[in-house]
Amino acid sequence: MSGVKSFFKNLSDKIGWNVPEIDITPKRSEEIIEKIVNYAKQWDMEDMFILGTTWFRPMSAIVGYTVILPWAPLLDMVGVSNPYEYVAFLSDHRNMQALMERLSEKKST
Repeated sequence: MSGVKSFFKNLSDKIGWNVPEIDITPKRSEEIIEKIVNYAKQWDMEDMFILGTTWFRPMSAIVGYTVILPWAPLLDMVGVSNPYEYVAFLSDHRNMQALMERLSEKKST
């Protein structure tokens, strides 16, 4: 369990707020990465996405839990399918590394 995940688990135990179990399958991670890479290629912004991912990677887990998680019910209402998957995606630094590598590959092709 990551440090951020355990922090929120401990917090939820203290205040009685139930944090849903947040996990993502490797297949779904690949789908999200491919979706982001396709947007970057479509908008011809691979360099900006690589720079943004490099900057964003160290704090992605914190942003996922503090920004996306509180908005999850609203995101679900506006049609974002299972926003908790995006929190799980951002919480795993391996996903962010894979995204950077995939963006670099697409840029060079």
